[in-house]
Amino acid sequence: MKKSMLLVFIVVTVLLSGCAPISTPESTSTPFIMPAGDFKMSWDIYSSQYNPSGGILTIRRQGATYTQTVVFSDGSCGTTDLDAVSEGGEIKLSESSSVLLGKYMINSSNGYLSFYDSQGSIYGVSPLGKASDVECVQPKAVQSKQINVTMSVVSVDPVGGNEVKITVITNLPEGTTLMFDLKNSGGYSAQGGVIVSEGQLTTTFGNVMAGNYHLTVTSPYANIQPENVKAILGVNGENMTGDLVTFDQSSNNYFLEYTSNIEVK
Repeated sequence: MKKSMLLVFIVVTVLLSGCAPISTPESTSTPFIMPAGDFKMSWDIYSSQYNPSGGILTIRRQGATYTQTVVFSDGSCGTTDLDAVSEGGEIKLSESSSVLLGKYMINSSNGYLSFYDSQGSIYGVSPLGKASDVECVQPKAVQSKQINVTMSVVSVDPVGGNEVKITVITNLPEGTTLMFDLKNSGGYSAQGGVIVSEGQLTTTFGNVMAGNYHLTVTSPYANIQPENVKAILGVNGENMTGDLVTFDQSSNNYFLEYTSNIEVK
């Protein structure tokens, strides 16, 4: 699910994408500024044109594994793993994602970090004098505000004209915004935003024929929820708990996903 992607290729999207830990072969040559073993380096990634929000990017190497952490100026952050390829005096690093918007590399002579996309160089930054001590800390729940999120389909009602109304009950707070996704094996697919009202999520889908469908309910980033909802769920969704909730390290946010097989008669 997730979102997802908060791609740390800051230049284009200021987003991060999550991925599984990546082990890469040992570099065939070591840039001047990089120690032969583990290292940690940081850059201020502010750019008036491409990244005016700013932030501190830190790249670590532990053994043959490279990771990057970004802490943005607004306090949001995320951590992802990187693929590393040594080419001459440079190490090129990129996210292991099915959709890559670009690459970035570390120059061997001065540690200059340049960002690239398919069109070429975008911008670059010089390394900080020392590695940043600012870390991306996983948000923890306020115990008194924890919500063990529950969700259940209570009705699937044809309403005429090949439309169907689906109602789900939940204990999420009033005003929480969620996304419904309805699909079947025949290629039908429809989505819609739904808001919790009096403990229910209700929406209507059109062009739905009789048969079996798969319903998925997901949450967006908690920080885009209404203020009253954020006060309950937490800015990063950290007060949500239970089997429907997972933590996404790449965006430092908690998300929920509920799935149900339903029959339209």
